[in-house]
Amino acid sequence: MQAPILEALASRINRNLKQLAGAIAFSALVVSGTMLLFTTMGGWHHLLGVTMLSIGVFGILLVRIGAWFRERGRR
Repeated sequence: MQAPILEALASRINRNLKQLAGAIAFSALVVSGTMLLFTTMGGWHHLLGVTMLSIGVFGILLVRIGAWFRERGRR
């Protein structure tokens, strides 16, 4: 492979790995927030669970929308 082609491939792989890491982090927030919601109603566990779940869902949507705009811009 030629150097520019190899650099473009490495750039795409790096970008995909960053997106994957972000999606995994936000998914962990969703899962842990959901687990906290299964505790007794009221109290700080429930409030923290709702907050973590909201941030996780919002983050996943942001990652997906960002990826969609990047792919749309390349066309």
